[in-house]
Amino acid sequence: LGSTYSKNNDPLSAMCVKTDMGFQTVSSSLIALPTFQPNYGKNKPVYKYANGSPDTTQYFDIEI
Repeated sequence: LGSTYSKNNDPLSAMCVKTDMGFQTVSSSLIALPTFQPNYGKNKPVYKYANGSPDTTQYFDIEI
């Protein structure tokens, strides 16, 4: 999620936006949901949060 790569060199089409005008990604969330199958397991959803641009800030687990 911290990738600033863009196939057409347009920073607005990258996962992590950074422009020369100062417009940029300032935080990021990652949410993973377990499969919905009866009796498949007891996996819980996962929520991670980066309080800053994801290319320079570490994700932390958030209890849900």
